[in-house]
Amino acid sequence: MNIENSIEWLKNNPIILIISVFLVIVSSILTIVEGVSKLHAFYKKTIGYNEELDKKINSLNVEVDIGYFNDILGSPAIKNSRAITYKHYVPKDNKDVADMEEIEETENYNEYFYINKDYYVQAVTDINGKVGMYSITSRTSKYIPVIKTDIGKIIRLGKSVYSELDEIPKKIAGFLGMNVRHYNYYEVFLFDTANYRHAIFSSNPNGHFKSFGDTDWEIRDILAKNFSVDSKNFPMHKKHAEFRKTTTINTYSVTTPWFNGIDLTDNGVNYGGSHINFGPHVDQISMIK
Repeated sequence: MNIENSIEWLKNNPIILIISVFLVIVSSILTIVEGVSKLHAFYKKTIGYNEELDKKINSLNVEVDIGYFNDILGSPAIKNSRAITYKHYVPKDNKDVADMEEIEETENYNEYFYINKDYYVQAVTDINGKVGMYSITSRTSKYIPVIKTDIGKIIRLGKSVYSELDEIPKKIAGFLGMNVRHYNYYEVFLFDTANYRHAIFSSNPNGHFKSFGDTDWEIRDILAKNFSVDSKNFPMHKKHAEFRKTTTINTYSVTTPWFNGIDLTDNGVNYGGSHINFGPHVDQISMIK
């Protein structure tokens, strides 16, 4: 049957024509629906998945019960009891504020780690379960957490670098060893002067790095230095400035005023097994992988 005869036959059988057109339309609709469904599934696995994770981790906060973290992140993979010794100054004999003495005290905390294939979340609480510090660490290039920080900057963990932070930090510290497993660098910012709350941006050796700058200016050495808000000596020198331009921030932390696990002294560093680290320490990784 040639084309002319087929057309003539369809004209003489309008019901068949209508059914044929209907089937073509249905087939086209089904093809479109299948395509939309695949596109939606792709979105949920990629952009939608990342947006959902961003929403979760940006809802985290201090001064809440640890149960709040459990509701958002599920049960923690590990819990540690920590005893932290710190030094501070008080009036001598509790009398004259002009006559101060240094005393040493110990406080007990509980440390929790929540593990996702794309990130670590660390929460440190007092003995009653109130969160005094939390950290978010990026683990992979497949998910770059977009964090709305407490200093008003939006950073991308695992991608943003320190030079994107406009303010002068209160303190910088770390251990810039030759072994990448022990690299550690962080900057502390006082973002709430009324309530004395801190935000810490750091490079954790167990997180995802896009890049880590040259450390030949501090190889194998502990680094700790405080700055005033109007300091003219920050960055410390050209190599430090270049380091900040090329070193990835992969961990973001927030602390409360009553949390004494952060060492703000001139020579103290939050690094090592006896300290509260910002994100997991290398010795803890084998326990939480």
